[in-house]
This record gives sequence, C-alpha cells and structure tokens, in this order.
Amino acid sequence: MRKKTEMLSDVLKKIDVNNSMTDPQSMHRHQVCYSHSRTIIRYVEKNVKLAAYGCNPGNALVIFNKHDGLTAYGCYLDSFPVTNGWPNFHWAKLTVEEAICLIKKDIWQESGYDQNIQYSSTEKHWQELACGVIEYTSSYRNSQFTISQFREEYGKYIYELKYTILRLKSGRLRVEVQDSYFPFDDFLKILLFFQAEDRSSKAGICDLPEVDRYQKALSIEQPANEIIDELKCQVVAKKMKEAAKG
Repeated sequence: MRKKTEMLSDVLKKIDVNNSMTDPQSMHRHQVCYSHSRTIIRYVEKNVKLAAYGCNPGNALVIFNKHDGLTAYGCYLDSFPVTNGWPNFHWAKLTVEEAICLIKKDIWQESGYDQNIQYSSTEKHWQELACGVIEYTSSYRNSQFTISQFREEYGKYIYELKYTILRLKSGRLRVEVQDSYFPFDDFLKILLFFQAEDRSSKAGICDLPEVDRYQKALSIEQPANEIIDELKCQVVAKKMKEAAKG
C-alpha cells in the first residue's frame, strides 16, 4: 500500500545510491532498449507523479498516468554496483499488468501502490491502417548476390517479420515491427527502395536497406499509396522540426 506520493525524479535518485549523476533528469542520461517506446524520456524531463513504483539500488519499475490511461516502464542504472565515467539509465516498456504484479512482490527495498486504483492498460486502442510482412536475412555477410540469386542459394536463411501501421490519437502514424516500435523514417526507406523495381532487382544483398544493424530486408508488402504519402509528409515534418532546432 502506498506510503506517500513519489515523483519519478525521487525514484531515480533512490536508484542511484552511488550518486553517480549530477542531473538524473537529463535526457542525455537515458537510453531506451531497441524497439521500445521513447515516451519515457519526455516524462523523465517533465517529472511526473507516480501511480505505483518499486525500487532497489540500481533498478526500478514505475507506473504513471499517460493521457487517459496508465503506462509502465522498468529501468536499470549501469553505474551500479560499479561506477563508470558516463552512467545511463536504460528503459524498457512493459504492460501495466506485468508491472503491478511485480511491484506487489516482496523483492523491493521500497515500493508503493494504491489499493483503490485498478491497475490495467486503459489506453485507447490505436486504429490499425495496414499490416504486412518484411522478408529479411541476417546471413548475407559480404555477399553480392542479387535477391533472386540469394533466394536460390540461401532460401533457408530467409525469415519474416510482421509490421503494422497504426493511427495514433494525435493523428500521426506509428510503425510497429513484431509489435514493437520501429522508426517510421527507416520504414519509409525500405518501402521506397522496393518501390523502385529496377534498383531493387539489381542490387546486391549488402546494398539492401537494413531492418536493423544485422538484418537486410529482401522484400516488403507495400501498403496503400495514401499511407506511403502520409509517411513521406511525416518524415518531412520531422526534418523541418530538427532543422528549426539548429
């Protein structure tokens, strides 16, 4: 049961028992696991009131309000137990139900939650606009095979990933691959590459767009042109925003 209201900044300080950070709310001290939502960094800077938390030296789970629902994250601090020259908090998203189940366990040095709150994922579902499959391989090495040659020689090393394009409540588009966040500008690069049939059919495997650092896309099911056009506009808007910041 909650002892007192905690702010996110308070929990970050409790994690950092070695006092390795002068400013635990600095966005430069926070990293998000690959494919996970970066929402947490914005809330770290704002400093939000927590609906529930559990913390030990070096790690924590937190639940807080986001718009009209709850969201949950876990983190660890890489300067515990041994300090280093550039400490960072590392974050990963989890469901509210998973988080509260763990917070209620007797594994925390300090924890708190309100028995009168129903801890469940109450955020509204986003509208699904499109879904499809990305074919990829991670066994390309320095191969200069074309896609058709690679299929013939190494077809057993070709795999599939599912992608989904969602409409957020803000109106923006979100791309997910295997149910995890994927940068929409990187996704657009893959789409546009395979729209240019001449280039994609002649390209060597090493020249294909990346799904991640070790995976090359071999094909992608194209969504409707209207969705691709909207992604293009979103990428342009992002670049203009970055340019305005200098």
